Amino acid sequence: MLNVNDKKLFSNLIAQMAAIINAVPGEVYVIKDVDTLVILQRRIPESDIKSQLSQYNDIFAKQSGAGIPEITNSMIAYVRIKVLLESDVDTFDGKAYRELFKECKSQITRINNIIRLTKTSALTAEEYQKDRIAITLKKNEAFIVCLEAEMASIEKKLERMPKVEEDYVEPVKEAVPPNRTDKLPKEKKEGILGKLEKKVNARKEKKEIGKFLRNEEKKQSKTCCEEIPFYDRNLSFNTSLVCKDMPAYTLMKRRNNIYFGLSKNVGKSNYDNADGTLVELTRATEEFLQFMTEDLLGGEFQLNPFSEKEKESMGMYFDFVTRCFEVHIGVTLTVREYMNFKGYYNQLVSKMFELECQQKEDYYKALILADRYMGYMRCYGLECTDLRDEVIENIIVEDSTSYVSDIELILNNHIVDEGAKADLEQLKNDVVNFHKEKLEHLPEVIEQPVEIFPPVLATEVTQNNYMQIVIQLLDNKREVVDEALYASDNIKQALFDYERKEACVKRLGLRNNGVDVFYKEEVNR
Repeated sequence: MLNVNDKKLFSNLIAQMAAIINAVPGEVYVIKDVDTLVILQRRIPESDIKSQLSQYNDIFAKQSGAGIPEITNSMIAYVRIKVLLESDVDTFDGKAYRELFKECKSQITRINNIIRLTKTSALTAEEYQKDRIAITLKKNEAFIVCLEAEMASIEKKLERMPKVEEDYVEPVKEAVPPNRTDKLPKEKKEGILGKLEKKVNARKEKKEIGKFLRNEEKKQSKTCCEEIPFYDRNLSFNTSLVCKDMPAYTLMKRRNNIYFGLSKNVGKSNYDNADGTLVELTRATEEFLQFMTEDLLGGEFQLNPFSEKEKESMGMYFDFVTRCFEVHIGVTLTVREYMNFKGYYNQLVSKMFELECQQKEDYYKALILADRYMGYMRCYGLECTDLRDEVIENIIVEDSTSYVSDIELILNNHIVDEGAKADLEQLKNDVVNFHKEKLEHLPEVIEQPVEIFPPVLATEVTQNNYMQIVIQLLDNKREVVDEALYASDNIKQALFDYERKEACVKRLGLRNNGVDVFYKEEVNR
């Protein structure tokens, strides 16, 4: 058993040991306290934890660089050591093996996430980075194989361990007299009802087999949509919608089913599936369809805080589109489309949090007003017609006529003190102007009407390939505190960022050969 000092030392070193997951094949792997680990290996008593530490330390002897087998061996040893330390034992028992099984499963999930992110990064990586990314992917895939093998080994070990089994009572068989013979049932002629029953059963069996095969195909899907191939030669549909992020692909609806295929194969009301490219998205929702086909940030939609179902569909949208780019980029999809999608999705996530933040601010502000209103009603012996949550909701949507009437009732019949009267008047004003008050406190924006990007200058600057769009933020002393530069073809993003930025003074213009010419300036006062 480890002594207290060694256990404490081990616990401090385990965080450094976890860096094995980031080791690069072909490079020398070292950590800060490698000497401490070697000394610890020598002095601790014989046990599972000592043998695993020895296996982990083997990688430090590879002075010419560690390969994938050495890295995976050390990684498995790290996982075992981590479990032993957390279980407070130095040798594996049944409980520790079960904890090891859970830890392997957790590590597989984590590494799968790393693999997914690595593949995504590879889409836009430079050529000199791709070799390193490829070898890292192979290493992580080897981790998965070894962890799965470890889990299989643990299951076998747990099966061999003694279990407490319930007593099994064998059912008593009926004694059969030796001279008795069972009569064989007579064959009945099959009638119309029998034939009909056979057909019904055959159809039912076919349906069950089809359902089973669909479920098996879902398990092979690579995305949250649980897509399965569509095998028929043609598909007739009711509605078709082009994917906004991937115009080369179209979504089709038939009854409650949603399908995904190449836009070039889409006809007026049918899809030509001769190339077998059509798939059915079995878990796709109406919210998923909207994310796939509508620009929600284009100003055409009044966005409300996202529901849990919408958040789930948004994650499904990201998962599905990302996977499509991983598979089809450079074939039917382009890098520019991928970068546009990532930029749009980043803004969509920010908008989601912005809406949630505003919702919470409104809720807590309305909560304070509701408590004040209901408190006044109780203090003057009056009954509230609504519950607290209903009062909060009605104040937020500005359906508060009855609450204002109650406040006026108290003012007209009970209040004679000037201080109390002022407080109730303020409460009434806050309830009536719940959203208007927010607008009144916004800073006044003074815009100077100027012409943005005159055509002559824009043409002149574009010719020499040095054009840049510049945004500057200034403080109240008109000193530059922040600056952003954009390429000439990224004007849409520049204008979007300019509108969102807040500062005492903000300016928008062009930079040509180091010379700034500003065409718009806003001053907040």
